[in-house]
Amino acid sequence: MAGKTICLPKAGRTPPHWIVRIIPSLVLLWIQIALGSACTAVPSGPRVVAEWEAAIGTLVAYPFEIPGQLLAELAGEGRLFVIVQPDQSEAAQAAIKAAGVPPSKVTLIPTTTKTPWVRDYGAHTAVRPDGSAVLVDADYVETPIFERGAPPVHLGQELRYPDRSPEDDRTPQDVARALGLQRVPIEAFVTGGNFLVDGRGTAFCTVAFLDENRTRLSDDELRRRLRLRLGIERLVVLENTEPIGIQHIDCWLKILDAGRLLVKRAPADHPEFAPIERNVALLSKLKSALGRPYEILRIDCPVCGTHDDLATGQSLPTLPAYTNALILNRSVFIPLFGCAGDEEALATWRAAMPGHRVVGIPSADWKPYDALHCRTRAVFAVGTRK
Repeated sequence: MAGKTICLPKAGRTPPHWIVRIIPSLVLLWIQIALGSACTAVPSGPRVVAEWEAAIGTLVAYPFEIPGQLLAELAGEGRLFVIVQPDQSEAAQAAIKAAGVPPSKVTLIPTTTKTPWVRDYGAHTAVRPDGSAVLVDADYVETPIFERGAPPVHLGQELRYPDRSPEDDRTPQDVARALGLQRVPIEAFVTGGNFLVDGRGTAFCTVAFLDENRTRLSDDELRRRLRLRLGIERLVVLENTEPIGIQHIDCWLKILDAGRLLVKRAPADHPEFAPIERNVALLSKLKSALGRPYEILRIDCPVCGTHDDLATGQSLPTLPAYTNALILNRSVFIPLFGCAGDEEALATWRAAMPGHRVVGIPSADWKPYDALHCRTRAVFAVGTRK
């Protein structure tokens, strides 16, 4: 991450004490440089937190569109922070009790949300150089639909949305208040399912991320805002993979840590096969924040029944989104789709995450474009009231 550089004098070359007392700090730094110095980079901006960093709990939305099993598992890892409309609080408490979650493990956060996708409209946690944390609140309307090979969106163009839920956009304000964190607006669309970060200044997205913002911002201005508010110095933009859909990257790619990526492998005759493989070829040429090429692991996602396409309503072959999983402290929760590929997917995850508890969560409600990761978001330990 780019930042200011503070230069410290080498041993034996410290300026006289009278200079230190009377010369302003800025001039002193230049004197130290002239004497010869060892330089330590100090970040000048924020750093967005990566998913695998320490968390105190998980944010979910009521009405719950996740299984009771997952609610109980998440409560075992920390607190459940449940965003809920005030008139539904009693119903939420009853559902929590039915899932076997102790009320002492739950914090209800009254808000106006109407949909379950806390990953998309939830705020991003960023850490400032002084160690304090803020919630970076992006704009949210809903998730638009894009064709894979459509021309770039132009300024002012109207996008196609499956639905609109402007009430969800208020949620970060109420969550920030409940957690005792400052909310910082970014005034851009930073939809969480299409924005994966390594915690070291790199983010991954598909072209849909740029197109969503091109309705109001230039690409350069978007990158400037990401750098200013979230410390993103490198935005890796990859090809859309669905013939038509929301094009969220978390349905086919997962950042495991700063140096490793887990990528879906589609059947060779599936429409997503070729674009995913082109993206893998691009990723293989990049270096991670560790200074070496990414280690790219693959997870097989065989066809598993059919689903109604979000954009067209047509029946399409379902590819299970095994990368649409949640890393929470030392546990990993994987969506299971009730098909033959589930057990192999769990084995792949266990091999990829030694030292972690890997838990499969079956549900008939998981979609290839909307699964477990989309409906959960960690509440990180940094800066929050315990």
